[in-house]
Amino acid sequence: MNEYHVSIDPLYYTLGFIYGILLTHCTLVGIVALIMRKELNPVKKLIKYSALTLALSATIVFSIYVGELLTAYFGGAKYEMEALKIRITGPYWWAYLYMIVTTCLPTLLWLPKVRSSIWSFALISFFGLTSLYFERLVIIWATIL
Repeated sequence: MNEYHVSIDPLYYTLGFIYGILLTHCTLVGIVALIMRKELNPVKKLIKYSALTLALSATIVFSIYVGELLTAYFGGAKYEMEALKIRITGPYWWAYLYMIVTTCLPTLLWLPKVRSSIWSFALISFFGLTSLYFERLVIIWATIL
């Protein structure tokens, strides 16, 4: 194990935990807002600030994924690079691609037009939530192979 993972793993797991809580919160808020069809000002403010927080955390998590890729590529660790190759080109490449795309998807909430729509907020947060489960799938199954 190289030094990068020793120093970054606790931060990565903590941010992932916070990101998961935020995604769950945003998904539930979006569903409740859609069911109740409320266009009230407090609900709009809650969605706006939740969307901005989610966009920030998604940007951080996505930058951690990019950092992990760059560390594997330039780090010189043979087994880490091999694990990366298996994730990208192995039998679960589709799950890895889905994980990356749906993790990047909440960054669309930086756009005011996307952020103001309850439907886009609910859908983006739902797909972001599914990315957490695909991350577990990729980590566990691609590592076992």
